[in-house]
Amino acid sequence: MSDDETPQVETVRVRLQRFLSDERIATHFENKVIMLAGEVVEDLDSEAAPNLHLVIAGS
Repeated sequence: MSDDETPQVETVRVRLQRFLSDERIATHFENKVIMLAGEVVEDLDSEAAPNLHLVIAGS
């Protein structure tokens, strides 16, 4: 399989950038309210499969 055929894995950051500005993402991250599959996100560049529920807690 070539590099062009390797499936692209989305990160938490990429998924959030569809809806939020980088500044807003940074604020939510600092406040520890970004959750993936019920767990607080510790790294915005961690994998975030599309089937996992991504939320901003308290929203």
